[in-house]
Amino acid sequence: MKTSLFTRTILIFVSLLFLAASASAALTLTPVQVPNSIAPGQDVQVRYNISSDANYTSLDWSASTTSDSTKLVWKNLASLPININAGTTQEITAVLNAKSHSIGSVSATLRVKNGTNPAFLASHTSSLSINETSGLSVSGSPALLTSRQNGTININNTGNSNSPIILSTSGALNLTLSSKTLSISPGASQSVLVSPGNTGALPFGTHTGTVLVNQGSASASTIFSFQKTFCSSGTQGTNLSISRVDITSSGDDDEEWKPLDIVTIRVRVDNDGNNDLKDVVVRLGLFDGAGVNVANDLDFNNKDEDEITIDRINDNDEETVEFEFTVPGDMDTGDYKLSVKAFSEKVSENLLCADTSSDFETENIYTTISIDREDEEGRFINFDDIDLSPTQATCGDAVTLSADVFNVGEDDQDRVRVILRNRELSLDMSQELRQGLDIGDDDRITFSFTVPRNVQDKDYTLELDADYDYSGGDYDQSLDETKKVLLTVFGCTPGQPVTGAVASINAELVSDEVLAGKELLVRAKLTNLANQTTTFVVSPKGYESWADLTRTSDRLVTLRTGESKDITFTFDVNEDVTGEQTFTIEASNGNRAQTQEVAVEFAEERARSDVFSDNKLIWVIGIVNIILIILIIVVAIKISQR
Repeated sequence: MKTSLFTRTILIFVSLLFLAASASAALTLTPVQVPNSIAPGQDVQVRYNISSDANYTSLDWSASTTSDSTKLVWKNLASLPININAGTTQEITAVLNAKSHSIGSVSATLRVKNGTNPAFLASHTSSLSINETSGLSVSGSPALLTSRQNGTININNTGNSNSPIILSTSGALNLTLSSKTLSISPGASQSVLVSPGNTGALPFGTHTGTVLVNQGSASASTIFSFQKTFCSSGTQGTNLSISRVDITSSGDDDEEWKPLDIVTIRVRVDNDGNNDLKDVVVRLGLFDGAGVNVANDLDFNNKDEDEITIDRINDNDEETVEFEFTVPGDMDTGDYKLSVKAFSEKVSENLLCADTSSDFETENIYTTISIDREDEEGRFINFDDIDLSPTQATCGDAVTLSADVFNVGEDDQDRVRVILRNRELSLDMSQELRQGLDIGDDDRITFSFTVPRNVQDKDYTLELDADYDYSGGDYDQSLDETKKVLLTVFGCTPGQPVTGAVASINAELVSDEVLAGKELLVRAKLTNLANQTTTFVVSPKGYESWADLTRTSDRLVTLRTGESKDITFTFDVNEDVTGEQTFTIEASNGNRAQTQEVAVEFAEERARSDVFSDNKLIWVIGIVNIILIILIIVVAIKISQR
């Protein structure tokens, strides 16, 4: 009994000694760097010195806490030291993380214990403020808007501020927003509809607008684009499409044009619907850097110029049109956008219009065309609007050649000499443009000559050449290649003898009215009466005193024996012509000529006296009626006076 009591007493004493020893052991945390604020979504380091008067090998920091774990948490507790020796001091770094979108004041307590002992060896509590921070992220789609496709902008409040979010727009593209002021909770998002406004007034090309989003000091933006295409309201409908656009230039590159290049553009239009389409208009567009259509500046060779109308395209069928034009000599250099549109006037462009093609290089909407000055010195001068009259001539005929001379090169020319040559016709003529030609300028020259006698009947190539780069009294440069013009000469070489009449000529009036100052058309039927195929030179003569000849449908006519052909002469009659006027139609085969006189009667202006005489009866009746009315009035007055 005594032994048991003694044993218990010893154990209690030992335990008390152990507790006393434990109580005397100490571990302290001393803050070195503790911030007082933190931004949401960010980490912050908290530095401490840890000192101990005992050896510890199982330090445990996992019991560290914060006053609100939804806002603030410890991050690296597992990496803090687990060992410390007695009498030593270590610096440790703990990390706190403020949750995204959190805000307000919160405290953080760092606690440490040893092993499984629940008692905390040391702890330290810090107070921090989570700052209010604005943050935005913005995304827009689709980036390219169309007349039938609006856009959406998604706005995310990435900060912790509840301040209002303000939207605004800027740029050439007028953007309309479904809302301009938003209230979005931190961490939440909201979408706003974006639509292009007043696109009809925009020039051709790509236009951009920016949506700006602001909340306090935070801002974000996104850009939307709108491609203004050729159709006034954008592509409309699905029954019409442009399946082919072929560009061909007479120059070195089909998409790099130079002044006076001849360009051909073939456009194939498809009717993809089940009904015929009538009055389908195909229009060519060439847009400059400002988006202005300058297609009208081109010198078109097709009669419809920049707009061709197809009367009908059958259902599920196609039609092809062709534009041909000359690039003007004074066309501004730079990049242009070539486009085409097709629409039905019967349906309306606003309801059915196609302006895209896979042949267009940029977004199927247009192809970029570069127009540059000529950079090869041997091509600095060029000719345009060449007029040879007549193109078919016989010996002794006067021939006139006129042409516009253009400086298409990169340098001004102080003086230019133009030469017309043909050795067989003994032509070597020149004219000097002493005033020179600046870049893009032009001047018109005219050469006149007579077809010599006894030359052969054939085609002659007239050559236009130019000398330029004038300096010190000399021309240092000539064209690398002359401009060639074809002149057909016939009737100069004697043919085989023909007996009897060579031809018959029967003339008739085509014009409905024969009036002074108006156009007069006369048609002559020429029949070959010779016993062999014969070529005739046909020309009117003796009309010069009362009219000008503006056109002859055919001047050289080749007919087999007995064959006939109609030739039409167009005259511009003088204003003062009256009475009978005559001219002669001559058909010559080189040896003999057949003539036919034609008489045309122009009525004299009717005098006023003639007009009066033609209506004499009407005048007499009118006067008699007036006299009768006066007599009736006089009689009535006398009766009333009685």
